[in-house]
Amino acid sequence: MRNLMLSSSVLCCGLLAGCATGLLDKSADQIIVDTKGLDIKEYERDLSECDVLAQQVDISKRTVDRAIGGAVVGSVVGRILGNSDSAREIGGTAGVVGGAKGNVQARKEQQKVIKRCLQGRGYKVLN
Repeated sequence: MRNLMLSSSVLCCGLLAGCATGLLDKSADQIIVDTKGLDIKEYERDLSECDVLAQQVDISKRTVDRAIGGAVVGSVVGRILGNSDSAREIGGTAGVVGGAKGNVQARKEQQKVIKRCLQGRGYKVLN
Protein backbone atom coordinates (compact mmCIF):
# COMPACT_ATOMS: atom_id res chain seq x y z
CA MET A 1 0.00 0.00 0.00
CA ARG A 2 2.87 2.35 0.84
CA ASN A 3 4.44 1.74 -2.60
CA LEU A 4 1.12 2.59 -4.26
CA MET A 5 0.99 5.87 -2.33
CA LEU A 6 4.54 6.72 -3.33
CA SER A 7 3.85 5.86 -6.97
CA SER A 8 0.69 7.97 -6.95
CA SER A 9 2.52 10.92 -5.44
CA VAL A 10 5.34 10.69 -7.98
CA LEU A 11 2.83 10.47 -10.82
CA CYS A 12 0.92 13.50 -9.56
CA CYS A 13 4.15 15.50 -9.23
CA GLY A 14 5.06 14.58 -12.80
CA LEU A 15 1.68 15.75 -14.04
CA LEU A 16 2.06 18.98 -12.09
CA ALA A 17 5.47 19.61 -13.64
CA GLY A 18 3.93 19.19 -17.08
CA CYS A 19 1.19 21.68 -16.27
CA ALA A 20 3.64 24.19 -14.84
CA THR A 21 5.73 23.99 -18.01
CA GLY A 22 2.63 24.90 -20.02
CA LEU A 23 2.03 27.90 -17.78
CA LEU A 24 5.52 29.22 -18.45
CA ASP A 25 5.41 28.81 -22.24
CA LYS A 26 4.53 32.33 -23.35
CA SER A 27 5.22 31.60 -27.04
CA ALA A 28 1.93 29.70 -27.15
CA ASP A 29 0.13 32.92 -26.12
CA GLN A 30 1.30 34.94 -29.10
CA ILE A 31 -1.30 35.66 -31.74
CA ILE A 32 0.09 35.92 -35.25
CA VAL A 33 -1.79 38.19 -37.64
CA ASP A 34 -0.94 38.96 -41.26
CA THR A 35 -0.17 42.67 -40.98
CA LYS A 36 0.43 43.33 -44.67
CA GLY A 37 -1.49 46.47 -45.62
CA LEU A 38 -2.77 47.09 -42.08
CA ASP A 39 -2.72 50.27 -40.06
CA ILE A 40 -0.70 49.03 -37.07
CA LYS A 41 -2.18 51.62 -34.68
CA GLU A 42 -5.71 50.50 -35.61
CA TYR A 43 -4.70 46.85 -35.18
CA GLU A 44 -3.22 47.56 -31.73
CA ARG A 45 -6.43 49.34 -30.71
CA ASP A 46 -8.56 46.41 -31.94
CA LEU A 47 -6.25 43.92 -30.20
CA SER A 48 -6.58 45.87 -26.97
CA GLU A 49 -10.38 45.92 -27.26
CA CYS A 50 -10.45 42.18 -27.99
CA ASP A 51 -8.22 41.57 -24.98
CA VAL A 52 -10.70 43.44 -22.77
CA LEU A 53 -13.47 41.16 -24.05
CA ALA A 54 -11.34 38.08 -23.35
CA GLN A 55 -10.92 39.16 -19.73
CA GLN A 56 -14.53 38.03 -19.22
CA VAL A 57 -13.09 34.52 -19.00
CA ASP A 58 -12.34 34.49 -15.27
CA ILE A 59 -8.99 32.74 -14.89
CA SER A 60 -8.96 32.99 -11.10
CA LYS A 61 -12.39 31.41 -10.71
CA ARG A 62 -11.58 28.59 -13.13
CA THR A 63 -8.29 27.91 -11.33
CA VAL A 64 -9.92 27.81 -7.91
CA ASP A 65 -12.88 25.71 -9.09
CA ARG A 66 -10.58 23.11 -10.67
CA ALA A 67 -8.30 23.11 -7.61
CA ILE A 68 -11.24 22.44 -5.30
CA GLY A 69 -12.58 19.73 -7.60
CA GLY A 70 -9.17 18.08 -7.80
CA ALA A 71 -8.71 18.22 -4.04
CA VAL A 72 -12.11 16.65 -3.39
CA VAL A 73 -11.62 13.83 -5.90
CA GLY A 74 -8.02 13.29 -4.75
CA SER A 75 -9.11 13.12 -1.12
CA VAL A 76 -11.76 10.54 -1.91
CA VAL A 77 -9.27 8.43 -3.85
CA GLY A 78 -6.72 8.80 -1.06
CA ARG A 79 -9.29 7.76 1.51
CA ILE A 80 -10.18 4.67 -0.52
CA LEU A 81 -6.52 3.72 -1.00
CA GLY A 82 -5.30 4.47 2.50
CA ASN A 83 -5.93 6.58 5.55
CA SER A 84 -6.56 10.22 6.38
CA ASP A 85 -2.87 11.13 5.88
CA SER A 86 -2.83 9.68 2.38
CA ALA A 87 -6.16 11.36 1.65
CA ARG A 88 -4.65 14.73 2.58
CA GLU A 89 -1.50 14.11 0.53
CA ILE A 90 -3.28 12.92 -2.59
CA GLY A 91 -6.01 15.54 -2.19
CA GLY A 92 -3.48 18.33 -1.92
CA THR A 93 -1.51 17.13 -4.93
CA ALA A 94 -4.65 16.63 -7.01
CA GLY A 95 -5.85 20.09 -6.01
CA VAL A 96 -2.66 21.71 -7.25
CA VAL A 97 -2.76 19.72 -10.49
CA GLY A 98 -6.44 20.54 -11.00
CA GLY A 99 -5.83 24.22 -10.37
CA ALA A 100 -2.95 24.33 -12.84
CA LYS A 101 -5.03 22.57 -15.47
CA GLY A 102 -7.96 24.95 -14.94
CA ASN A 103 -5.61 27.91 -15.27
CA VAL A 104 -4.15 26.65 -18.55
CA GLN A 105 -7.59 25.90 -19.99
CA ALA A 106 -8.91 29.36 -19.07
CA ARG A 107 -5.90 31.05 -20.67
CA LYS A 108 -6.42 29.03 -23.86
CA GLU A 109 -10.05 30.08 -23.91
CA GLN A 110 -9.01 33.73 -23.58
CA GLN A 111 -6.73 33.30 -26.59
CA LYS A 112 -9.62 31.80 -28.58
CA VAL A 113 -11.80 34.79 -27.71
CA ILE A 114 -9.11 37.22 -28.86
CA LYS A 115 -8.56 35.31 -32.12
CA ARG A 116 -12.29 35.13 -32.89
CA CYS A 117 -12.69 38.81 -32.07
CA LEU A 118 -9.85 39.79 -34.42
CA GLN A 119 -11.24 37.54 -37.16
CA GLY A 120 -14.63 39.15 -36.69
CA ARG A 121 -13.00 42.53 -37.27
CA GLY A 122 -11.53 41.33 -40.53
CA TYR A 123 -8.00 40.35 -39.53
CA LYS A 124 -6.32 37.26 -40.94
CA VAL A 125 -5.20 35.29 -37.87
CA LEU A 126 -2.50 32.81 -38.87
CA ASN A 127 -2.34 30.58 -35.78
